[in-house]
Amino acid sequence: MTNPRQAYFNDLAPEWDYLPALPDVAVRTRNFVERSNAPGALRVLDVGCGTGVLLPYLLSYCREANCVVEFDLAEAMLRVNSVKFPGGRIGRVCSDAQILPFTDECFDLVLCFGVLPHLDEKAVALRHIFRVMRPGGVFCVGHLMGSGS
Repeated sequence: MTNPRQAYFNDLAPEWDYLPALPDVAVRTRNFVERSNAPGALRVLDVGCGTGVLLPYLLSYCREANCVVEFDLAEAMLRVNSVKFPGGRIGRVCSDAQILPFTDECFDLVLCFGVLPHLDEKAVALRHIFRVMRPGGVFCVGHLMGSGS
């Protein structure tokens, strides 16, 4: 059975970077990554990376990282991501955030930017995120849109 959310984001992938955005999106995104930076982080996981909105900032601010894993449910998003950002220290994994396919305690920094509202089972995803973080690792959540309440 096809995941409707996966199909939705696969369909949007080619146009994703051209959709209307807030005028200060680049500044706010860069600020999120700057504040999220974990000194000495060697392995970084970007959950719900999409086409790579955080990636230029991650590569700039997490210079010590030898591996940045771009993780998304939509394979089309990862294809666009890989065309925009080819590189040796970038890995890409397509799967569901609610069943992260990584070993325990393998990431120093985990970022969720704009993804949590899209998850049906947030508690399950968060358990997996904390499972894959090393002790003392850093977990950061951000979103460009507020609820207004």
